[in-house]
Parts: sequence; structure tokens; C-alpha cells
Amino acid sequence: MTDRKDPEEEAAYKKFADKLKVKELKGEGGRIKELRKMVREFEEEFGKDINLMPAEMQIKYQKLRKEAGLPKISKVEVSGVEKPGLIDKSEYITKLANTILKLGVERKNTTGGILTISELVYLLKTETPFKVVRIKAVAKVLKKLEKEGLIAGIKKLDSGVKLVEFVPISFSKDQSKIIALASRNGELSLEEVLKRLNWSQERILRVLEVLEKSNIAQKDPRYSAGQKWYFPGLIKSK
Repeated sequence: MTDRKDPEEEAAYKKFADKLKVKELKGEGGRIKELRKMVREFEEEFGKDINLMPAEMQIKYQKLRKEAGLPKISKVEVSGVEKPGLIDKSEYITKLANTILKLGVERKNTTGGILTISELVYLLKTETPFKVVRIKAVAKVLKKLEKEGLIAGIKKLDSGVKLVEFVPISFSKDQSKIIALASRNGELSLEEVLKRLNWSQERILRVLEVLEKSNIAQKDPRYSAGQKWYFPGLIKSK
């Protein structure tokens, strides 16, 4: 995968760099206060993950922090090994893309090939060497993977939750409604569906049976107050 530069992002970085040059020419009065303000402004716009900054801007950002009396961001953890913070951006994006694909493949049999973006980010933070994961970077990688045909796509459910489809899935209208309901907390009981949708019990069970066969839903045999299903790819992780 090649990492194409975002013109808007480049322009924003250039604007910040020009602003920094002007600041360097000003007197010392209130300089520290102004520099720290610039650090905050920069981080609000671009985040604190220097892996995602162009190399030149990484250096300027570190210099700005030093002059503002703030600690240097010297290391991040990538691929299980601590490396200097100034690693190549394209390398980070490539590693992130490969890790996302690996997670999708590994969980295909338990999730049916779907994951919410929030669950994906949670897994990246807890089950991979990526300790710092920006949603913006994940979204960018997912768009590239979709464009290159490496994932089936990204779907927005009626609940507003975004779903990553690692394999091609064509949900019926009934299936989409059930999944949208389940996306709230990753589980559904028969009673809850009966209450929320004006469907017969037979209709609900028919849809859930199909989702079970696709490994998207898993029936909980221990639930004693009726019938309940879990949706591993939709579980709302904290």
C-alpha cells in the first residue's frame, strides 16, 4: 500500500510551520505562555501521535515542546517494539492496515466478518502492540482498504453505529433491523425485540436463526429468563 499525502493536511501543517517561524522572531515577553498555547492548538488539530505527522513537522513539534518547557515525546510502541517516535508515517499506516486485516480474519468465525469501528479500535488498543490508536487514522486506513477491495465496506446502521464488513454481506431489511438493535450493547433478548419491533415471535426467531448460521449472533444457553443472543462483532467495549 502506498501512503498518499493529503493536500489539506499538508497545507495545515505548512500553516502551522509558518506560524512557528513568526513566533521564533518575536521577543521573549510571554514567549513560554504563547508557545504552550501553540502546543495546545496543534494537538487539538492534529492530535499527539507524532507517528502520523510528516517527518519535518515531527521535528518542529518536538522543538516547540522543548522550548515551551514540555517533555519530549521520544518513543512510541509499534509492532511490539519500542522505536523512536520519528518513524515513517507510511510504515505506521501500513502496519495499522495489516493489523486491521489480521483482526478481521482471526475473528471471522466468531463475528461473521463484521466489527463496529469502536470495537475495532478497542481491539487494536488491547490485543495488538498499538498502544496509541487514533480513530482518524483508523478511518483513513479503512477507506483505503475498502477502495483496494481488501474489505467489503463500511456500513452505517440505523442506530448510527458504523460497521466494518470484512467479508461481503448482504443483509435483508429484517436482518439489518435486528443488527441495528443489537449494536446498542452487543446483545438482544427475544423479549426486547418483541417489545421494540411489531413482529411475530416466529419472524424474529427466523431472522436470528439465519444470523446464528452466519456466526454473527450466538445464542446464550445459560440465559434462563427467556432467549438471548450475543453479537461478538457488536459488543460495546469500554
